[in-house]
Amino acid sequence: MNQSTEERLKRIEEEQKHLREEQEEIKKRIEQKTEPIPVTRIEVASSDVLEQLKLIDKKLDRIDKKQDEHATGLRSHSGGISTLQTEMQGVKADTLAIRASQSDFKERLEEHRQRLERIETTMATKDDLTAMATKDDITELKNLILKLRPPEGQP
Repeated sequence: MNQSTEERLKRIEEEQKHLREEQEEIKKRIEQKTEPIPVTRIEVASSDVLEQLKLIDKKLDRIDKKQDEHATGLRSHSGGISTLQTEMQGVKADTLAIRASQSDFKERLEEHRQRLERIETTMATKDDLTAMATKDDITELKNLILKLRPPEGQP
């Protein structure tokens, strides 16, 4: 597998893991609920208490707004995770195709190696060729044979 493809896969997996962790954290925050405390009697003693209640109301509004932001972020991350999962499926398919192709190339390379070995074992070397008779040698032998052979008609 290509070095950059491995790095890309690792990076995508790390990003996916990070997004899942963020998603779990956001879910936990959203799901956190407090149990209501039953109030039997409320007495408003002064304007300080009213001010405190207004501050608490503002804080609750901020918390509610943050919760909405976290829910939006969670939906956004979910879409990103879906995209990454789809891309990972494509990467896995590409990887399988590359593996199959490499396997075919490996088999063909082995066939060519064996064929070359057969050719090398049957091929004549320079020394083999110099040991063989040349055309001139054959012509000389033919002339000698003709000289040594009795003329036609004589046994």
